[in-house]
Amino acid sequence: QDPPPGSPTKIVSADLKGADSSGEILVDIDSGTIVSDVNKVHMKGPLTLEVNGVPLKGSVDLTMQMKATLKQ
Repeated sequence: QDPPPGSPTKIVSADLKGADSSGEILVDIDSGTIVSDVNKVHMKGPLTLEVNGVPLKGSVDLTMQMKATLKQ
């Protein structure tokens, strides 16, 4: 993906892999609605950015968690 025009930063390369993931969806059988949805994704790997033309190599270890609950 190209950076926005005028942005000094862009991703040159990335090799992120899914390290772990989990999730749980609870459904109310009677109403057929999702009551709760919980997800967790863990990714890691090397990443190279370019900032103002200067390459910056690094690594990413990212965990994202999401929880949605139906209000009653």
